Amino acid sequence: NSFLYSAESLPFSREECKYSSIDYIAIVEGYYYDDIFFEDNHVVFVTKSGAKIDLYDSTFFSAKEFEKKTADFFTEKDIEIKHVKAL
Repeated sequence: NSFLYSAESLPFSREECKYSSIDYIAIVEGYYYDDIFFEDNHVVFVTKSGAKIDLYDSTFFSAKEFEKKTADFFTEKDIEIKHVKAL
């Protein structure tokens, strides 16, 4: 019904989010830093309230694998996976 994630860069910090709160999952195909675009794919959960749970630290090497392994699970929960250039 829910999942735990690191809320900060500290790996031991934990927050909980219910799947029912998720609007969609974004496979982000990059990000901007100092007006420079970096093409590191990563995962962001976007909640119905508009909050973004950025899982960059744990998914920048495995965003495609994350999508492949979890697509059916999220489809069952009626959560769409979208591909976006940057958030």
